[in-house]
Amino acid sequence: MKLVIVGLGGQGVLFLTRVLSETARMLGHSLAGAETHGMSQRGGSVVSHLKVNEHGGPLVRPGTADILLALDPDEAYKALGYLRDGGVGFVNSGRADFPRPEIAARLAERGIELHTLNADAIAMQLGSPALANTVLLGFALGHPAFPFGYEAVEETLTRVSKARFREANLHALAEGYAHFRPGESAGGKGALEHTIQPEGTGEEQ
Repeated sequence: MKLVIVGLGGQGVLFLTRVLSETARMLGHSLAGAETHGMSQRGGSVVSHLKVNEHGGPLVRPGTADILLALDPDEAYKALGYLRDGGVGFVNSGRADFPRPEIAARLAERGIELHTLNADAIAMQLGSPALANTVLLGFALGHPAFPFGYEAVEETLTRVSKARFREANLHALAEGYAHFRPGESAGGKGALEHTIQPEGTGEEQ
């Protein structure tokens, strides 16, 4: 299983990477990974690669990722090329026009599912914009293609979260998980979540 996590510096890409890496190790899986990031403290692009029970080097090659988690819609556009045919992407976006029609058509041709959630809005409702990463992770856990179950990730999140953030992180995970609605078409839930289906079918936290 190959996963790519993308976002901007300060959005919590590295925290999600830690949670997923620790979950994989807890479950006895082999793991390889790498992060590439520029000006992470100034909102620069951050890309994390995770390979679970895979051979070869730590980087995920374009066109081979099973899962994409994107904490920013512009970073999602840059990273969609990582997904393999039939892969699944989860994107934090409140834009009504995301993805652009020509992108949605191309993804459908390749059998790629793209699920979007306004995780930023939910995080604000929960009292902290920093929770958007954990909201998106919970959202992704609702999909059967995701490699880890909710309970395993919840256990890891409980263990790795700093004490003062633990309750908020667990609440955010649960909120994201509750928002996943498999098979719902674009616009089916208004502003918070929509789904594009294929045709025929280290920060502190």
